Amino acid sequence: MRKQLKTPLELLRYTRHDWLNRLQIIQGQLYLGNIEKVQQYISEILEIEKASAYFSHLGCEKTALLFLTHNWRMSPIVIQLKGEGMPANWEKWDEALCQFSAAFIQLLEVYGDLYEVNQLYITADGMNIYFDYSGKLSQVGAFQERMQEILPNKLLYVEYVYVAKEEMSIQLQLK
Repeated sequence: MRKQLKTPLELLRYTRHDWLNRLQIIQGQLYLGNIEKVQQYISEILEIEKASAYFSHLGCEKTALLFLTHNWRMSPIVIQLKGEGMPANWEKWDEALCQFSAAFIQLLEVYGDLYEVNQLYITADGMNIYFDYSGKLSQVGAFQERMQEILPNKLLYVEYVYVAKEEMSIQLQLK
């Protein structure tokens, strides 16, 4: 079971730790004279923070917290977020989306190959959310069976599902 952040202070502690790591990387690259790497790294940070801001403005607090804090945990799945278009209000779907997303990520942790790079790209666009997995799944058949158990309820409409051994795509529409 995933550990939930309990207090705002704990959240601030993780955020501070994350930013100190980023600043140390920048400082080290500056020390080595790698200005282009610093510029590239800062551009990557800006994209991450823009996506974080986008998901923070969707009105789905539980889901946003799940996505935004996931990479702070020890997990073989690394989440990358992207927001497109104007953020919509997803408050009505927060509980259902959070439950599906947590169960889906947990399935990926169980069936993802621990010795491979496992990336989960999550894109929000209007009333759609896309989950694109890049990695290696063990036991694809068992994974697909378990996926059927967690597919969303009537609030979330499954628009598209594709599962293969090394990639997967799911598109949900918020109805």
